[in-house]
Amino acid sequence: MFHGGVTSPTAPPPMPSATLCGKPVATDRALVMAIVNRTPDSFYDRGATFTDTAAMAAVERAVDEGADLVDIGGVKAGPGDVVDATEESRRVVPFVAEIRRRYPELLISVDTWRSDVARQAVAEGADLINDTWAGADPELVAVAAELGVGIVCSHTGGAVPRTRPHRVRYPDVVASVLDEVVGAAERACELGVPKDAILIDPTHDFGKNTFHGLELLRRVDVLVNTGWPVLMALSNKDFIGETLGVALDERLEGTLAATAIAAAGGARSFPCARSGSDSPSRRYGRCDHRCPQAGTHPARFGMTVTDIENGPAHRYWAEANTWDAPNWTVAELIAAKKGRTVSVVLPALNEEATVAGVIETIRPLLGNLVDELVVLDSGSVDATAARARAAGAKVINREQAVPELLPVPGKGEVLWRSLAATDGDLVAFIDADLIDPDPSFVPNLLGPLLTGEGIHLVKGYYRRPLKVGEAEDANGGGRVTELVARPMLSALRPDLSSVLQPLGGEYAGTRELLTSVPFAPGYGVEIGLLLDTYDKLGLAAIGQVNLGVRKHRNRPLNELGAMSRQIVGTILGRCGVKDSGAPLTQFPLEQGLFVPASTDVSLADRPPMNTLRP
Repeated sequence: MFHGGVTSPTAPPPMPSATLCGKPVATDRALVMAIVNRTPDSFYDRGATFTDTAAMAAVERAVDEGADLVDIGGVKAGPGDVVDATEESRRVVPFVAEIRRRYPELLISVDTWRSDVARQAVAEGADLINDTWAGADPELVAVAAELGVGIVCSHTGGAVPRTRPHRVRYPDVVASVLDEVVGAAERACELGVPKDAILIDPTHDFGKNTFHGLELLRRVDVLVNTGWPVLMALSNKDFIGETLGVALDERLEGTLAATAIAAAGGARSFPCARSGSDSPSRRYGRCDHRCPQAGTHPARFGMTVTDIENGPAHRYWAEANTWDAPNWTVAELIAAKKGRTVSVVLPALNEEATVAGVIETIRPLLGNLVDELVVLDSGSVDATAARARAAGAKVINREQAVPELLPVPGKGEVLWRSLAATDGDLVAFIDADLIDPDPSFVPNLLGPLLTGEGIHLVKGYYRRPLKVGEAEDANGGGRVTELVARPMLSALRPDLSSVLQPLGGEYAGTRELLTSVPFAPGYGVEIGLLLDTYDKLGLAAIGQVNLGVRKHRNRPLNELGAMSRQIVGTILGRCGVKDSGAPLTQFPLEQGLFVPASTDVSLADRPPMNTLRP
């Protein structure tokens, strides 16, 4: 097994084998693997090749364009509807048989982590098992050995199939990948898998964030110099989209640049999720595996990994994922729901003066765009609950939401508990202390989630007046954002620099996301969710929408100081910096004397709700 010593060798990459899975292949260029997804919910083509006719047309087009392999998959890689082995086999196995009938010499790969599906597919003609989930089924490699076919050895960092791990960290991602994939390749060889039928795949985006993906791309030569042929799936990957700040359908140029870099380092095969005159498959075939000699060194493209890493990703993101003048109608959004349900939650603590007014702006949406409207009361001792009920909301206290756990103080606790008290596929949070809120707040927050692709968290932004005595500063609010949150994000997570209101209390998210991340305590909850979404799903999963003007009661500086302390603790923890846990000491002036006053900080998150309510 390969251990440690992860440096970039200066030796040229090894010469490629003239065969793959026993069949002759080109040695003067990289190989193209055409991806054909037999799924209705593929991350890229959204089901375009789900039907037999469309899928076979895609195979025919790939063969005509010179693809060396076709890869057939029956299950979406990411979270989604459950697909059992029987359904996966139904989608994949007969189709493999038909491809083999039409193209006797074509190399056919089947993308599955299940040994029984692989066995059936091989029986119908598959040459290669593309195991993108790193041996989740330990029998898979034994099937390859028994039946004499190939296998792709991948790395997921221990992630289970169809999950997106949260805040993945590696001391050295390249070393981790090398240990796992080389060890798996050697075990496959020992079991009897033909050596020319084993590939290694660092598996970008699987159990890795964007920085891991860029590091693996930068050091591809280290993978190549293990001697095992490297398959590198780069086409339209999230790490490319997040690096460049572009949407899923705008990743062609980034894919080509990444492919050129990988080919320059000696990667052997590139899966391609697109076809047509502008497809990477037409261009991959021109990438010689010895790119410096072939004239396709990445420098010739005018872009290097360093250029990509140092680009202003957040600015590209802001252009693509900001809705500054939202114009969805409620009718359009209702049509876009397509069976999805919406919950609106108002966290409230002693908000008797404003809660009814907020509810009145949302109540007309109840029963059409909004399926449930809940006020989650955090222990109010005034008339908040009574006025909320009278205004038409369902009121649940924090103890009722999760009765088996004693509540702790703070906003984060209430928002976390609200996930157990509601069941909408989408959840919108609206603060209960708003003054004259706009009825468009909820529709506009839901717009990107209902009409966009890949958005899981939408933050509202707005102009925030600050009332000082009888005067008003038209945009003087957001003091904690400007003095604490924004500078810290710039220093520690610069990709989030273009999020206009990182601490804003009006936002919406998918239940899939919200139940899968921990909730920070107190006023750290908003920044915690933003950072967790970025770490888990990437910048492209975040959107922001203009809500116009937001007025609420302004807090005195001592309260803002305590709020800031909690936010600092949350940011540091999410960014891997140890917080002292010390309380905040302030010195209010009392009768001419500065008197110390301490406020404790809580660093204890609530766990993801799906671990408590699966």
